[in-house]
This record gives sequence, C-alpha cells and structure tokens, in this order.
Amino acid sequence: MAEICILKYMLVKNISRVLRDVEPFEQAWAEESQRALKSHLPLWVVMGDSMSQGIGASELHKGWVGQALDMLHHQGKDYAIINLSKSGARVEDVLYSQLPALKALHITPAVITVLVGSNDLLSLKYRLKLRADLQRLLNELPKGTIVGNIFNRPSTRLPFRLIFMHKLASDLLLKIAVQRKLVVVPLDEVFKTPWNGKLAPDRFHPNDHGYTGIAHAFVNAMQETAESP
Repeated sequence: MAEICILKYMLVKNISRVLRDVEPFEQAWAEESQRALKSHLPLWVVMGDSMSQGIGASELHKGWVGQALDMLHHQGKDYAIINLSKSGARVEDVLYSQLPALKALHITPAVITVLVGSNDLLSLKYRLKLRADLQRLLNELPKGTIVGNIFNRPSTRLPFRLIFMHKLASDLLLKIAVQRKLVVVPLDEVFKTPWNGKLAPDRFHPNDHGYTGIAHAFVNAMQETAESP
C-alpha cells in the first residue's frame, strides 16, 4: 500500500513538473509568432493542442514542431512559425478559436499543420461529439492543410468500443481529406506501443525522443506535398 501511495505521489509530482512548462511555452510561441509576421520567410502556421506546443519536451524547440523545423532547415527549407496551438485544445477549439485567429491574420501561409484530437478522446462527453466536430473542422480547413491522423492508434489495451470510435474518426478524416484535398499524416507507426523511453515524466505527453517520430512523419508529408504536381 505504501509503495502505491509513493508511486501516485511521484506521478502527481511529475505531472505538475511537466505542466509548469505550459505558460512559458505558450508565451515563447506567441513571441515567436510575432517575429514570424515580420519575417520575410515562408510562413508555417501550426494549430492543435499541447503536443504542438511541445509540452513534455526538455525545451521549447525539442517538441515536434521545433524538431521538424530543424530537419527542414537541414534540407535547405526555412520557415517562420506562427504557432496558434494551445494546451488542452480539442477539435472544437481549433475550429472556433484557432482557425478564426488564422483568418484574422490575413496571410497566405506556405504550410498549415493541424494535430488535435487526443483531448477529445479522454472522456465520453467529448468522444460522443468528436465526429461531428471533426467533420466541421475538416470542412473549414484550407485546401492543402496537413492533418495528423491521431485517431489511427490501435491498441489491445483499449476497450473495443474505444478502438471502434477511433476507427470511425480515422475513417472520417481519410474520407473528407480526399474530398477537400487535405494531406493526412499517418501516425499509427509513431504511436505504436510500447512507448518505453518516449514519454515525458507525466506518462502522457511525448518526451524529446517521442516527438522525433512525430516530426519525421510531418516532414515526410511536407516533402511529399511539395513534390506532388
């Protein structure tokens, strides 16, 4: 019993430690976004939740966005980042907050990425409305937007009903992406279990290593999009 209490205490402590980065990371991205608007570089607009903020990484640019930016730089492709993502965001937040914020900037980004949905899967309340929210969002995203398929994450540890709901969301994303000419980033390989060595101390967010796989997946999608006629 004492060991269980200690483990719970350590987990709570680690969660608090990871969440301490939420405010400073958000502020840092806001400042970088302001610099990007004054830059002459092509603009990359990021929308999503805490993963696009890089929460869980050892530092801001060790999240997937920062690592992807570095990978692209080494390929001779530089972008200025406007990061509209927000920790805790769900699909409806991207639809009703982040997407309007993008439209209000009156810019033409070279790249738009969206990675959202993890928070929608955390409770029955949000899972029940996920497909409707997702459909509305996908129908509003600009053509060519690169969307991470966070839903195609089969796991034998999940109850069948949850696996089924994941599949319904994934199928919807793939269907509308074809209709709307969106680019889907497959993340099933990235999120395969076990995740040993890839999770932050809170056991929920990726760490630097975990974010590397996401970064590679998005960079590959960007490359394929650039090469397609």
